[in-house]
Amino acid sequence: MSSPVTSRTRVPIQPIALAPIEPPRTSVVAQAAATPDFGPVVFAQTPEAEAVRTTLAGVADQIGSAIRGVSALGDKASFAQVSGRLRAVEKSLASKALSGATLDAQLTHEEKWATGLEMGRSLRLLSQAMAGAMEGLTGAQRREVETAFANIRGALANGVGALPSVRLPPPLPTTNAQGVRLEPNDVELLRFAAGLPKALTGTLQEILRANPGDPMAVLDLIKGKPDPIVELKRLNMMFGESDPAALKKNLSADLGYHGATHEADSKAMLSGFGVRDSGPLFSMLATAREAFKRGARGNDELNPNPMDAASWLHSRLEMPHSLEGLETIRGALPGDQASSVEWPSLAQSVWLGTLASDLYKRSDFNSVLTHNRDGAELMVPLLAARHLGDLDAPENHRIVSLGKRFAHDHQIVPADTMAMLMSFELKSDTPEAKRILAKVADPFAAPSKNGELVFDDAELALLRSKNIAGWPVPSAEGDLERLIGSLAVIVGDAAQYGCEDAAAKYAVALRGPEMGMGLQNPVISSNAFAQLHPDRVAELEAGAIPDMREGAMESAFDGSHKKSVATILAGADVLGPELAQTMAAHLDAARERTAERLPELTALADAKIRAQTGDRPVHYWDVLVPGRGTDPAPLADDVASDVKLVKDAFKVAIEELFKVPAKPFEIEEGVK
Repeated sequence: MSSPVTSRTRVPIQPIALAPIEPPRTSVVAQAAATPDFGPVVFAQTPEAEAVRTTLAGVADQIGSAIRGVSALGDKASFAQVSGRLRAVEKSLASKALSGATLDAQLTHEEKWATGLEMGRSLRLLSQAMAGAMEGLTGAQRREVETAFANIRGALANGVGALPSVRLPPPLPTTNAQGVRLEPNDVELLRFAAGLPKALTGTLQEILRANPGDPMAVLDLIKGKPDPIVELKRLNMMFGESDPAALKKNLSADLGYHGATHEADSKAMLSGFGVRDSGPLFSMLATAREAFKRGARGNDELNPNPMDAASWLHSRLEMPHSLEGLETIRGALPGDQASSVEWPSLAQSVWLGTLASDLYKRSDFNSVLTHNRDGAELMVPLLAARHLGDLDAPENHRIVSLGKRFAHDHQIVPADTMAMLMSFELKSDTPEAKRILAKVADPFAAPSKNGELVFDDAELALLRSKNIAGWPVPSAEGDLERLIGSLAVIVGDAAQYGCEDAAAKYAVALRGPEMGMGLQNPVISSNAFAQLHPDRVAELEAGAIPDMREGAMESAFDGSHKKSVATILAGADVLGPELAQTMAAHLDAARERTAERLPELTALADAKIRAQTGDRPVHYWDVLVPGRGTDPAPLADDVASDVKLVKDAFKVAIEELFKVPAKPFEIEEGVK
């Protein structure tokens, strides 16, 4: 590697850009024609850097020419001309100026971001244009185009592929539906990325390299956070260096708590779908568990995120619930539809999308409304890159692309609850706010396009003022696997609310004075109690209400989720009403397994509390404790002591009754 440039006189130059594209002839190339101006990119005024700039500009020009040539196939243009343009791209990429060593030595961190983003976009546009034109080619022509594209990728892998923000398109061009973008200003996003501290971008770069979609969507997501620097620190903390063998050992101990066979049962289900090697999927789960643990505990710089502890209790067995939903769908599909599905890859996509869906969430209304984007754009690519293998393999690319869609779509349920949370976040009684809430509450009845609800300009402006980019709705869009996979993940999410692990989540991890969203009290929040008993709000605010717990646990588990999911499935008439009824029955069974034992759980916890406190009113059990949310003010000593006592009693009761780990992160440390 040549010595880094030590003296740089910075001068603005013309941006590296695609050559102007002629009027598009296909809808795919119409997307390519909208390529934005990224510049100007500022390079060092050195011969070496100038050589890099000139080479990249030539490559971009040739790619633009190739896109025009591929688009012309629709007009029966000479295939030889198109093939020649692809070979010209290969020739441009053969320059030594594109070697990884040269780029690393001659480009600054900012230049690498800028160049990588643009060249990644250029190649993706070529891939999309090719995907739109390949159907009209003969077998020999198709192989020639595929070979040329593979050679282009190979050359880029030696140079541009070394840049931090590049994700090369797959070997075989495919299209990939993504969630909507919040901020369309790519120039602003590029400048934002270039200004990020290099030391904090390790995990972000890993995500960008693995993401099969538009890298700008990832930057858009990070930029929209209240404090992007804190988000980068949190990503690095949660997914920093670890010992894979130790993580797998800890996961097995967790899933095997009290002799449970969850790991073996899940592997058997995966095998039933034809998944030959489930090891990578459990490695993903081990990584996720460690990330949840680190997030829940925090570090010297970052406060603990209590939602992570609750999310692990929700997620640890959510994947098998999604697989059960997928199996139910498989059994109900007509034979010709069932035989058209690639079940092994679909089962892996469902696992990945389910696991990633809640992996990056906090206990505030906005995060609960937007964490599906975090799961889809950040967590799915990261888990896949670390554990799935070659992401350029067509099957793996498909697994990741569908996994992103499934994580994105899971947000739709429970529809009535999400509409209520949306109302809390919007804090608006305007006509557009009412229209938004109506669409979110009944998404299948609302107009949609490309897997997203359609909002008018006023509605979009209100949503985006709250950093909400849009709202998903499962849709086949010509792809049966996309629809049934989304439904399976949604069903898995809903079913998890009715299982034994959910008792640990609802009764302990998701409740406490430190939690936001009105979740400050045990079993049932003051908000929920007020809704159930509006005539007793004054009593609620005044002090002790010993009987407020009556039916509370049942209310927390009942109604909302079952009703929402049944409504959504009934609306998915692409698969027919019989399947909707089957899925509703499946959810009923999942809920009822635990619901009938909830009074026993509450009574057992109460007995353990009374054994220590006698008849005195107990804060957090008999007396409401004001929620603090993110307020760091400490509780009074007697209140804090009562909160701990109640939570510990519930943990013991849950473990005794349901044999699930209410303190899962302590299992590896030998603490029961």
